[in-house]
Amino acid sequence: MNNELQDHKKSDTVKWILTLVAFILVGIMIIGIICGWFDGAKKESDKQQTEQTQTGGLLVGESKGNGIALMSAVIPTSEYASYGISAQSESAVTLTATVQPDNTAENTGVDWAMKWKNASSSWATGKSVTDYVTLTPNGEGFMESKTVTLNNLQPFGEQIIVTATAQDNPQVTATCTLDYAQKVTDFSLSFGSVNCNFGGKTLVTVELNENGTPTGGIPSLTPTKTDVYTVATQMTAEYRLSIPDLTYDEENNRPNAKYWLTRYGDAYGVYSHAQFFSYTESGNYGSISYATIQNYSVAENGLYFGIPFMVQNMGLTFSSGGMGAFPTTTGNYTPASIIEMIEGPEQIEGNIIHYSNAAYDMFTLTVTVQSKVGDTVYASVTKETNFRMQNYTNISPVNAMSVDQSSVTF
Repeated sequence: MNNELQDHKKSDTVKWILTLVAFILVGIMIIGIICGWFDGAKKESDKQQTEQTQTGGLLVGESKGNGIALMSAVIPTSEYASYGISAQSESAVTLTATVQPDNTAENTGVDWAMKWKNASSSWATGKSVTDYVTLTPNGEGFMESKTVTLNNLQPFGEQIIVTATAQDNPQVTATCTLDYAQKVTDFSLSFGSVNCNFGGKTLVTVELNENGTPTGGIPSLTPTKTDVYTVATQMTAEYRLSIPDLTYDEENNRPNAKYWLTRYGDAYGVYSHAQFFSYTESGNYGSISYATIQNYSVAENGLYFGIPFMVQNMGLTFSSGGMGAFPTTTGNYTPASIIEMIEGPEQIEGNIIHYSNAAYDMFTLTVTVQSKVGDTVYASVTKETNFRMQNYTNISPVNAMSVDQSSVTF
């Protein structure tokens, strides 16, 4: 009987031990999950911080110190007024010091100073650092003194050193370096001999012949950059093609067809005929296929202003519809049919057929050039132009010749 009681007690003890171990394991798993979540959240937060766009070129380096750590944060332009910053300011950041070991202690006030890293450099000689960056503490109290606003007034060409010193112990300091990132301020762009007229129409000569050489080429971009800077930036360019003045058919839930060269004829309601170039699906004039022009890589493929190239590579469609036919045209894509569209008479006397010719913009090119350091954008310039045909050529290279007879005997 005693043995059974002892065995029962041993069994209960084992169960309690196993239960306790299980609880401990579950607790460890929960802690691991929570830590993993916070770690993931921290990584995502870090990622969001590195993918920011910053107005102006002020770049704050990592802090170095013994007992004080510095952390910076960009001030959005929308908040300039609340910090007393002029809207004309290049950029602004806050810099906050954390004093160890107890940042909340009443003896943790901080004094700030800044100077050129090399005041005798060719650029900095004779220049006052405060003409380029101002430093304003948030207040006189020990907590307020630990945050300052750095206001970048204009570009500078020598690094600036900011120093935070503990008021209670001058041996405890921290420093960080201010740089100015080179910025893109403008750019020009050409495709071969075609120079883009940003803000207006870029008029081009279009080659009609499939054997001809179209104008255009691979993009050649020339950026205008700031001359004064301490850190060179990487310039990146993004090109996007779109269809200008595109309207949307809300009733049928689709875009309306957009033509860039059309020719219509009518016989007073008896019949009508139309030919056009557009970014429409062949035979479906009310539905636009965006895939080709949206996915077209201007950077890799360039822009070439020739009908065969635009049909084969950019999704341009030549279509013919309606009843009847235009004189001397077949409704197929040929140089002759395009010339007829462009040069055909607006009206044929003694005939009931009337014509109308409308030339539209072919497409819109939007270009964005950015100045970047890592993943941070310090300047961005976006411009666009509409391409329109002003003239055409129908030239095929002459590379061979033959006659119908090899000899003639009289």
